[in-house]
Amino acid sequence: MREMLENPNLSIFDKIKHFVTNHINLEIENPYIPAFLMNEAHQNPEFVEKFIITKMQLPQQFIMQIQEAINLGQIK
Repeated sequence: MREMLENPNLSIFDKIKHFVTNHINLEIENPYIPAFLMNEAHQNPEFVEKFIITKMQLPQQFIMQIQEAINLGQIK
């Protein structure tokens, strides 16, 4: 996933489409993950916060590409 988000040859729209498709497929294949994560967030919020900070950071290039699309009015 990270490689795709860092790929400078893909448009922001292709990256968003790929990201959303992968997320939906992950939830279809693992339907209990959302409930598990919500339970963990309630039981152990420090772990979830640390996990999100260390494992789920979006690449800076992707964030800059999103900001550019917002500035150009391509996305809101």
